[in-house]
Amino acid sequence: MEPGTVLVTRTVQPHEIDLFLFSAITWNPHRIHYDRDYARIEGYPDILVAGPHQAALMAQMLSDYARSRGGSVESMAVRHRSPAYCSQVLELAAVVTRAAVDGAGVRVEADVTIHASGSLAVTGTAGMLLPVA
Repeated sequence: MEPGTVLVTRTVQPHEIDLFLFSAITWNPHRIHYDRDYARIEGYPDILVAGPHQAALMAQMLSDYARSRGGSVESMAVRHRSPAYCSQVLELAAVVTRAAVDGAGVRVEADVTIHASGSLAVTGTAGMLLPVA
């Protein structure tokens, strides 16, 4: 795997029920994450996708990719740059920054991003351990 290689991408459009359920299971009572009318009163154009929800979507994409190859995700760190809303399509991507073979397999480092309708919403890094191909 060469630096710059797109490792994995996924497109997601969260549904308002997804946002409500994520808020419920994380005990996040802030209405901007599940009540459209309230979010608009607060000045937002739609329900906001919670930052931890976006991180969970990224972690799931990376985990699905790694597990399908017999590997695992070892680390992930993200930083939220701008809001993402229920009405937006989220484009998740991981791009290789470094890959090295060691005794355990191939250690892959990647830059991760989420774009919400073209705007950069999340940046970060991830580390994975994959078997040697």
